[in-house]
Amino acid sequence: KGGDRIGINIVTNAPIDKINVVISNNNIQYNTVIVNGNNYGYTLYARKQGKCTVGIYLDGKLKDSWDVVVTSDDKNWATYESWLNGVLENIKGSNSDFGKLDPIQKITLLGKYILDNYDYDPSPMSAFHVNGKGNCNASANVLADMATRLGLRSDVVTPKALASSAPGHVVARVWYNGKIYHLDAGYEGKAPRGNVQVVSWDANNYEG
Repeated sequence: KGGDRIGINIVTNAPIDKINVVISNNNIQYNTVIVNGNNYGYTLYARKQGKCTVGIYLDGKLKDSWDVVVTSDDKNWATYESWLNGVLENIKGSNSDFGKLDPIQKITLLGKYILDNYDYDPSPMSAFHVNGKGNCNASANVLADMATRLGLRSDVVTPKALASSAPGHVVARVWYNGKIYHLDAGYEGKAPRGNVQVVSWDANNYEG
């Protein structure tokens, strides 16, 4: 049913950067959860009524797939969709060259809009489309979702460099044009809250 978590068990000893989970459409959504060190998992949620296929790839090769049927719409997701579509219309209205930007630039503009218009709130229940506030988890999931909509591989992670100093902090990780990007729009404080931090690595030399 819409809003339910979907259970698909995947066991592998492959490093996370070699694994790619591909969703055939946005009837369901996922984000990565780093559990401990190199142990990790994907959380998937039912969003829109209809069929969807989840495929898991290792080094670009399909290893297995699962067919999922969502029986009803997630009302919260419908509210989120309406909010995000409105935000994107506002961004496009203020940026006549939006269509000419590359995907990372578009995602960065979305992050900047969040930082300029929404206050920080540490509560895990806060969401920009619900109460107009949010934290790093809220912003990272929005940016990762935007990347997915643009056809890019993306997830939400705690960067290895912050695992000990800020274990609860997450960013959107996006693969684009041979590079892996961390996009952070989760700064604390009142809007406007600064600029989006974008850090990139060569995908072949990425260590998380």
